[in-house]
Amino acid sequence: MKIAVIGAGAAGTAIANVLIKEQAVKSVSVIDRNGNLLDELEDRAESPKLRVHRVGLEKELSILSLIKGYNCVISALPYYQNYKMAQLALKAGIHYIDLGGDDKTLKEQYQLDEKARERNIFIVPGAGFAPGMVNILGLHAFESMDSVDSLHLQAAALPKNPVPPLNFHLSFSPMGLVNEYLNEVTIIENGSLLRRNALDGYTTLSMTSRPELGELEAFYTSGAALVLAEHLNGKVHDFSFKSLRYSGHRNIMKAMFDLGFDSEQIIDIQASVTYKDLLVRQLRKNLPQSIEDLVIANVEATGTRKGKKIKLTYELNLDYNEDMGISAMMTCTALSAVQIAMAIGSRIPDVPGGVYVPELIVNKDEYIEFLQRNGISLNITETEVS
Repeated sequence: MKIAVIGAGAAGTAIANVLIKEQAVKSVSVIDRNGNLLDELEDRAESPKLRVHRVGLEKELSILSLIKGYNCVISALPYYQNYKMAQLALKAGIHYIDLGGDDKTLKEQYQLDEKARERNIFIVPGAGFAPGMVNILGLHAFESMDSVDSLHLQAAALPKNPVPPLNFHLSFSPMGLVNEYLNEVTIIENGSLLRRNALDGYTTLSMTSRPELGELEAFYTSGAALVLAEHLNGKVHDFSFKSLRYSGHRNIMKAMFDLGFDSEQIIDIQASVTYKDLLVRQLRKNLPQSIEDLVIANVEATGTRKGKKIKLTYELNLDYNEDMGISAMMTCTALSAVQIAMAIGSRIPDVPGGVYVPELIVNKDEYIEFLQRNGISLNITETEVS
């Protein structure tokens, strides 16, 4: 199997490093305009499987030539590049996945479904951690029951050593982070599919497997579960996705938006800078970008199985890899993307080409086994409820 990765940043590098260790993968090409990133990747990997190509995204014909004959291309680029990359893969006639995170882009990609079906090509957005891994665990819980009343997903990548006042760090694009807090989310409440504001739905959670984290706050964020919510509509009474943060983070972000830093109003005419742009710049400047993080996810499903009312709880944990110098978030992202890429690259039985989110097409048992084999802790408990 031959797989191409577009983007040699933290996510792309992590994905490439996992790919070259997979026996089924015979060749890995990484494409980026930044020669320094490519050189660093090549020096660290020291693998005959790896090829690097210094090419900018504007060189469409060059990229098409490079990925021709590959089984799959993985976009490790910011979300706003994903529609263009999906179009490019479709033009090349090869399967495509990305890391998702933006509902507007996801809707645009679904417009490619008819062409993808005609060409029998898989386009799979949202194949990273959340969306991706957490969604797959959620649907695994759903499918483990005869009927489901409620399904709630909660997840985060958090700094091991939080720095006030936000007690958070940047593990992906700051613009993507702000959009998660501003765009509407889709939930199911009392059997109805509804739109809600991000940052609403405030609750708290203490992870049984991570008591040292104390009480975390949870609230709606966008970009992770739109299609899953639509898929579950009519099948569950309640469904939601929430992000987890250390206590106090939500109120600070909400205060900044209340003060107008969510505004698209231009405040610097010459530079075309908006209040929102200014907030993004300050987050990029001031939030730590340390690899010393931890990834957690909590999935709770209540329903019935074999006549008994039960609750299934999934708790996922991973700490950053100090020896390898890689964050837990990048490890989770890479493992998820690689497993999904290998699945679609070798064809998924009885599923025609088209645009799909991964939770609807991957073999979830095989996916979970792959995660656990690669060091991700996943504890599943079942309790009877009255």
